[in-house]
Amino acid sequence: MVNSEASEQAANAAMQRADLLVSQDREEEALALLGEALQGDPEHVRLLTHYAWVLIRLDRYTEALQFTEQVLSLSPDHSPAEFQRAQALHGLGEIAGAEEAALRGLEQEPEDVSFHLLYARLLATKLGRGKQKKVRRALALSHVDTALELDPENPQTFLRAAQVMRLLKNNDLAGHYIAQGLALAPEHMGLLTERASLAIETVETGGRYDLTTRPTFEMAEANKLLQLDPQHVGARRTMFGGLWYELARFTEGPLALIAVLALSYGGTFVADGDVRVAWPFALVVAIYGGIRIAKASIVSSPANKGVVRALTHETRFAGLRRWLTAFAWCVLAGGTIGLLFVRDSVAIRWIIVALAVAAFASFCASVLTHLAYADAARRFGAFDSDTNSLVRLADERSLLRAQGWFRVIGLVGVWVASFAVANAREDAPSVAFIAVGALLLLLPIAIFALRRFERELRGGLPETTDVLKETYRTPGVLGLAFAGLVGIAAIAILATNIARVPVLPNEYDAIGKYEAHERATTDDDCPASGGRRDTSRLRCLYEKRQDLQQQMEEIAERTNALPELEAPDTSHLG
Repeated sequence: MVNSEASEQAANAAMQRADLLVSQDREEEALALLGEALQGDPEHVRLLTHYAWVLIRLDRYTEALQFTEQVLSLSPDHSPAEFQRAQALHGLGEIAGAEEAALRGLEQEPEDVSFHLLYARLLATKLGRGKQKKVRRALALSHVDTALELDPENPQTFLRAAQVMRLLKNNDLAGHYIAQGLALAPEHMGLLTERASLAIETVETGGRYDLTTRPTFEMAEANKLLQLDPQHVGARRTMFGGLWYELARFTEGPLALIAVLALSYGGTFVADGDVRVAWPFALVVAIYGGIRIAKASIVSSPANKGVVRALTHETRFAGLRRWLTAFAWCVLAGGTIGLLFVRDSVAIRWIIVALAVAAFASFCASVLTHLAYADAARRFGAFDSDTNSLVRLADERSLLRAQGWFRVIGLVGVWVASFAVANAREDAPSVAFIAVGALLLLLPIAIFALRRFERELRGGLPETTDVLKETYRTPGVLGLAFAGLVGIAAIAILATNIARVPVLPNEYDAIGKYEAHERATTDDDCPASGGRRDTSRLRCLYEKRQDLQQQMEEIAERTNALPELEAPDTSHLG
């Protein structure tokens, strides 16, 4: 009897310490602690059930299922084990088996709130279609109502009820349950997190072109949660993801604008010394550049300034990345101003060269950003060796693939635009191709860095961790092939166009100064002068002189070819 009491006390102490460790996200330590306790009593039903619960928290559903079945073989009516068994089956994607386990639990404990809410969640997870959907939806709602009637003073009950309502797409009722739960426990982190998630999901934006409302709102909600709980994993992931996305877009932002600006130089300064209207091109670059800078500033404004500084100044390669990015943006600004005011052909050639260097600087800064991603994510606590992190990384990989298609479309656009400036400077479009090629090459680099990070996190998971294909997919053959082809094409584009950058003097230097003029003609039917050394007028005059000389020669030849006529002798007439 004494030994039994001592064993029970030791088991209770171990489970209490395990609960504390789990609350601190130290599940591995909790599992080790429970394992030691089980060595002293390997058939302790409650210890085994608790051990299965921690395994489920670690996404090790197959192991958890084995432990629950062991418990049920020892004690068939142990409802907590039936509950953990249903959760393990749910984690493995076996919804039908999970529903059967939950129903058996309800038969044993008809007033157990946890079983009612679990069964409602399972019904909402897979509603089906038609009449079946209506029946399962109504049944889920009835079990939620029953749970709230049985336990109306527990904020956790309102949290789980709200989660079921969100699965049923009833956000209004979900918000109502969250409000009721917070009225009972204003600082309940689960309810606060659910409220933030629901608010982000239902926030009203200004339409499809509103690029700031939703990400800014996400930053604000994540910042609120971090103020209450600095170690909140979900909030840290949301904030890190939003800030790093804006950092990456800001770093590579000059590349697309350099492509537009380079084509603008090619279309503005014509090969014959003429200069077309430049301000529309400069306005486009200025507007889109201002939008990119403003968006980065607006989205990051709700975040804690220390967090923003930590990501931008204290991550790997941060100093070099900042200098390269600043250089690229400054050159872009200078090139935009030069498009409006610079008219000297030599100065324009050096501006085009500077744009090529700025594109290279922006490309290098973006590469450093992608290479620093894994280290920054770990330092910020945004990702860890868990299945949720893998799912988030897979989502980011899908986003990169979508961006790849847009960049391919951008390459086609630059190729088409290069024909429009065929009669202008031919050295400027090469810089546009360099910028777009750099954007394309960033895609396989980013996917490689992300995939490497995924493998590291996957390697940190226990071999028994269940990673469902429905939630996480490794890169497919087609996706890798697409990234590889894009990389090869990008390298070919860069290699072809880098040699065309006008570092050395070229034929356009002879133009001297570009001047805008009317394409009028003079008395000699040649265009009016468009510059100090207008080659078009000189060429026209030279060709006309050649034509006149040829006409005179033809007249002379015809004159020489006339037969000689002898005058008749008229002396005898006198």
